[in-house]
Amino acid sequence: MAGRKEEAFNIAVTHSEMESYASHATDLSSEEALRIAQYFEGKSEFGKAAIYYEKSGNVQKALKLFMQGGEEFLEKAIELVARVKQDALTRKLVDYLTEDSTPKDPIWLFRLYMALGNIRQAAIVAITIANQEQESGNYKAAHSILYQTTTDLRNQGTPIPYDLYQKLMILHSYLSVKRLVKMNEHEDAARLLDRVCKNISQFPAHDVTILTSAVVQATRANLKATAFNWSKVLMQNEYRNKIAPNYKNKIENVARKPVAEEIEDRKTPCPFCGVRNN
Repeated sequence: MAGRKEEAFNIAVTHSEMESYASHATDLSSEEALRIAQYFEGKSEFGKAAIYYEKSGNVQKALKLFMQGGEEFLEKAIELVARVKQDALTRKLVDYLTEDSTPKDPIWLFRLYMALGNIRQAAIVAITIANQEQESGNYKAAHSILYQTTTDLRNQGTPIPYDLYQKLMILHSYLSVKRLVKMNEHEDAARLLDRVCKNISQFPAHDVTILTSAVVQATRANLKATAFNWSKVLMQNEYRNKIAPNYKNKIENVARKPVAEEIEDRKTPCPFCGVRNN
């Protein structure tokens, strides 16, 4: 505070109080920031060193040390690359986040592309993340990241990739079923479960449960052909022994009664033109 920066710096070094020095030193020159950065680097406090290398103007060294500092500093690395917008730095961080030797959570690559405004690449990564979450049964997490990406694409006026839209639609259909069942809207629940079951490979953690629900809801809605179709699938060897005991006999009975035709789906008028459509 008295302007005796050299003395203050020496005291900070002697008594390991560099954080106090740095927090009180306002309007750091690039030289002063460099000295602080070198001190923290010498102490192997790479994330802290990176902050002051950036202040000194050495963004390449800052990014290197942010990455060396580990996952704790990846957010700051992303912020740095997004601020600087240098292709070389972006490539370096992308390589770091995708290298096979030390695999990183793909959410970091997603956040990087979002920070850079590269929503199209973010969408590709979002699908990868959603696949991982979905395979683990984390459907709400998968839905959340797909919905966020879709919203950002729409806000930018960017066309939504077909794979992204389809995956979001299937997940949204599944997550809507429980609410519809509570409202006793069994036909709507059955229609949505029919859509989900046509993509049952996306739900490996709960495939039998979902197929069973599809049969139950279709039966309640009097959609006999749909109930028969999925009961027949459940009779396959890979699913049959996993059916819950309290549903097994009912599903076997449904599977014994083939139904060729289905009740036509209800149609509602288009809110824009009035034409009745699905």
